[in-house]
Amino acid sequence: MSNNLIVYKNCSRGGVSSVIRGRARANPDAHYDAIFELNKGGVATFEEFANLSCRVVGSRLAEYTNHVLANREYDRVSVLSNPQLANTLEVPDNTELVYEIHSGAFSVVKKELDVLDQSRVDVFRVPSHYSAFHVLPMLKPRFRRRLEVVPNRVDTYFFNDALDAPYNTFSDEITPLIWVGRFDRGKGSKYLLRLLAQLPERFHAFVVISLETQPGPASEFFAEAASLRVEHRVHLRMNLSAAELASFYRGAARSGGSFISTSLVESFGYALVEAPSCGLDVVAFDLPVIHEHSDFHTRMTTVQPGNVEAMAEVLTGREA
Repeated sequence: MSNNLIVYKNCSRGGVSSVIRGRARANPDAHYDAIFELNKGGVATFEEFANLSCRVVGSRLAEYTNHVLANREYDRVSVLSNPQLANTLEVPDNTELVYEIHSGAFSVVKKELDVLDQSRVDVFRVPSHYSAFHVLPMLKPRFRRRLEVVPNRVDTYFFNDALDAPYNTFSDEITPLIWVGRFDRGKGSKYLLRLLAQLPERFHAFVVISLETQPGPASEFFAEAASLRVEHRVHLRMNLSAAELASFYRGAARSGGSFISTSLVESFGYALVEAPSCGLDVVAFDLPVIHEHSDFHTRMTTVQPGNVEAMAEVLTGREA
């Protein structure tokens, strides 16, 4: 059995939690300890795994991680989006230090890698070839051979199209559109609202987000919805578990709905794999990373980024 330590800032029910859960599910003979600085409502999402433990330690993240490394043997320790921590960890000689990059905001990644002491890192890990293409030039030439691509794993225990959909609360009078993400520029949330304004009244958007720290982005999103007069067709769902989200996808699929991706950049695109795994058709802005998910192309239709008119044509055409 291999022992793995993973360290990240936020314990939420977002993408990083999906990464960790997918690994634990796919590798039942391996053990994973996950250490987080802040609890963002995600602790319970790990409780069902016998081979996965989770701990939130607050501002003691560096001290606690070094304590654990000194008192337990690990095959590898993975640090995500925290160059300062990677620079100061006291990693034993027999433990591999992996720096993982899951963000598609490559300007932010560049700042991280400029701070990081790259010589300390044994492996730089990214989830897609698209991400590797952008990250490789950010690494110093002598360390570029340490970059590896390891696609994320989907937790197919929940994300499949065979289970029932008890979470389905969709009325027969609406066509549900599911959108998952954050209210930030990269996720293109306002394009969803502009899409909704192009569609007939029966289309309703169900927006799934993790816990938000600041009210500003959500306020701007709903202000935009009101200005477009679609606020009555926007429904918010927060902090869904993996089981609830998967059931939500299956319910939407059985109601003739679609998953909508308005992301302008993705390093992997978890939802673009999880939603079709549940039988839900996808309409997405065409991004390079989508072409790495060829197993799901039969359920995926892409349009040029920003072209909500083309998205609307696809969605109304499915009901014709």
